[in-house]
Amino acid sequence: MKNDNIENNRPESYNESVKKYLDDLRESRVTNMLGASIFLEEDFDMPKVEAHACLIFWMQSFSNR
Repeated sequence: MKNDNIENNRPESYNESVKKYLDDLRESRVTNMLGASIFLEEDFDMPKVEAHACLIFWMQSFSNR
């Protein structure tokens, strides 16, 4: 049930490339992941709100993987 609720919140821009990018960014330790949305804005040319939504979705779904 919890996974269904998270999937309902999946941003339109969130895809496997964004997931992998955030996973790799986390592994690199370049930034604290709380500030990672700026990287999505720059590298995926996302609006701030969409980048933030993708990051929140990634964080919420991280523990379910």
